[in-house]
Amino acid sequence: MSNYKTFKYRPKNDLVAYHDCFLVKIKYSLFISLFGKTIEKLREEGEIYKVINDIYLFHNLPEQEINQIIRDIKLETFNKKDEIIKENTIGEKMYIIKSGEVNFYKGDQFLRTISNSGFFGEASLITKEMRSATAIANSLVKCYVLGSNDFSRYIIHNQKLKNYLLKLMRRKHVDIQLSDLISVTKIGNGTYGSVYLVKHKKTKELFAIKIISKNIMDMDEIHNSILNEKNFLTQIDHPFIIKVIKGLKDENFIYLLMENSLGMNMLDIISCARLKLDMVKFYIASLLVTLDYMHNKKIIHRDIKPDNIMVNTDVIIKT
Repeated sequence: MSNYKTFKYRPKNDLVAYHDCFLVKIKYSLFISLFGKTIEKLREEGEIYKVINDIYLFHNLPEQEINQIIRDIKLETFNKKDEIIKENTIGEKMYIIKSGEVNFYKGDQFLRTISNSGFFGEASLITKEMRSATAIANSLVKCYVLGSNDFSRYIIHNQKLKNYLLKLMRRKHVDIQLSDLISVTKIGNGTYGSVYLVKHKKTKELFAIKIISKNIMDMDEIHNSILNEKNFLTQIDHPFIIKVIKGLKDENFIYLLMENSLGMNMLDIISCARLKLDMVKFYIASLLVTLDYMHNKKIIHRDIKPDNIMVNTDVIIKT
């Protein structure tokens, strides 16, 4: 290594130092001998790691297996309107979206759209059943792909990850109608509607449900905002964000059925007690992690305030 340099002014090439900086010059052959791979390969692996790191599922894997997945995963590109997977076919791959948007259809019925760091195709690999929907590229789409053998090695053989995915699948395909639910109590007011705690008549499972008047939905700006909220919350998978299970409707109202997060909102907590410094640091860090996750998905939370932050019975925040 040699030629340590600092730059204060713009050099006569395309590299610009905006502040004083310290550079190390190293021969390319020495770099490869030290790291065992090219700069381009390191950059590619860094991009894969960034996408995988956005997916909570992979947080449960040890670093060694994450590195192995990064080596085994493949990149595939699809043009707009390309059919990525087809309904009623055998599943052979799991897809993780690096960039672009993918629309899902069951027959001719539109189901949902997912985008950056969303994943799909895992269900049929676990259940060994036919694909339940068709996925079509809604733009130029780049996906990282795990084949069935690699998926089995890293996911299915890990019982904790398999159970986690099964739980996600049950949430996506839950068959709940309004007639199956009974109201327990009102638990709050959202920006455009009220939120109630409800219970499933047969299973006794508790859910939260947001009720929005269709009169409000007639306003274009509010309609788009609620639709964006539903589309985002049904595709995310983050421990600090309340998950939307499905949308329902009747003659007068739109309903968002969500996971239950019993507890207190942050406004009530700080009004009742003085939090210890360690808890304050934990909640602030949790909120920053959540906002970073949302910003990476190009989502802005425009109503961050204490009464919109829930703290559940496990002392975990939910926004």
